[in-house]
Amino acid sequence: MYSQQAVVIVAGGTGERSGQNIPKQFVHVLNKPVIVFSIEKFLEYDSNIELVVVCHENFVENCRQIFQVYFPNKNIPIIKGGITRFHSVKNGLEFLQQKKFSGIVAVHDAARPCVSVSLIKACFEFAQSNENAIPSISITESIRQVENGISKRVDRNQFKIIQTPQCADFSIIYNAFKQNYQDVFTDEANVLESFGETIHLIEGERNNIKITYPIDFILAEYILSQKF
Repeated sequence: MYSQQAVVIVAGGTGERSGQNIPKQFVHVLNKPVIVFSIEKFLEYDSNIELVVVCHENFVENCRQIFQVYFPNKNIPIIKGGITRFHSVKNGLEFLQQKKFSGIVAVHDAARPCVSVSLIKACFEFAQSNENAIPSISITESIRQVENGISKRVDRNQFKIIQTPQCADFSIIYNAFKQNYQDVFTDEANVLESFGETIHLIEGERNNIKITYPIDFILAEYILSQKF
């Protein structure tokens, strides 16, 4: 069994599609910055969890000021992000390696403020026995594949929508991120799979939305206003 647990919160984006003049993770929902909700949930799950936030270099000070207000008793490390999500996560993992961390690490999008404690718990517990845990949900709408301008039907039951937190054995994921970057490395599961690991999907949650477009802020506000 693993004794240590950590989470890398990825907040490296600039929010170009969100319709805001600041990155989406700093926009206020219910009078609180989006990034704060995820951190609160991980601390609710485990108040002693090792937290690392990876932030775009232009907004490190924004992060620091937010944490001073909402987490005055926590020393949350803020690491500069890279040119892609892959490089940002790699920077966060490198920080944990320097601290000689050993255990299960989660990687979570700062733009997923509606994550629940129960999903966090399920991901960590499954990864304890299976080396990784990737939350996913089924597709409920019809989808079509487009190739050379021609669309064709596909079986939606063969596809899943992938979420975070994505949990993995730290030594494995740390070494997986030593690979050279590829365009397909859009999440940790793809990196681990490229490294030769079998990916284990677990059931995610519909409420665990990722804020990307302006309408997502409205949906997130509704979800966060509920008791869950």
